[in-house]
Amino acid sequence: MTDDNFQMMSQRLCRQLEATRSLELAKCVHVYWPNDVWKEPDIRPFIHFLLRLSVRIVLPVVRSFSGSPSFGSRMEQVEFTSKTKLTRNRWGIYEPDDTTFVSKSELDAVIVPALAVDRSGNRLGFGGGFYDEFLSDITVDILCPIFSPYVLDYIPIEKHDIPVQMIITEAGCIEANKT
Repeated sequence: MTDDNFQMMSQRLCRQLEATRSLELAKCVHVYWPNDVWKEPDIRPFIHFLLRLSVRIVLPVVRSFSGSPSFGSRMEQVEFTSKTKLTRNRWGIYEPDDTTFVSKSELDAVIVPALAVDRSGNRLGFGGGFYDEFLSDITVDILCPIFSPYVLDYIPIEKHDIPVQMIITEAGCIEANKT
């Protein structure tokens, strides 16, 4: 994908996110900061759109890079504002420097990254299981913004995998398990 094509598709995807009905009333949204090296869709304009609407934004922070931390979840979430400083962690993922952790119970929606997703909402991540662990007790809508060429018919799953309810592409929204 050329840089121009990537930016054009990212802009279209952001417009689709902005029009997503399940986010209309959201007051607190967990979202990831896109990784430019991995060419994740650039959803930063959407994040700033939410900030302009006074939606509280939280970003993931990896607390333990190992398999099982002694203090709880390997991934927490921290509030993000327009003044928040971001730093790359050891995997190159941008995280807030702040330590204002936010409870999952405050969330109205969760937006997760993926390498690919199938029409049933099964997500292919990077294999660490961080998001599946994080999502295991989430009761709000889980959305996945992804470019349409990466929406597949089938992705093999494991019993710990947590599907998304909504797939957002530059071409529109796909309700998982409804196709």
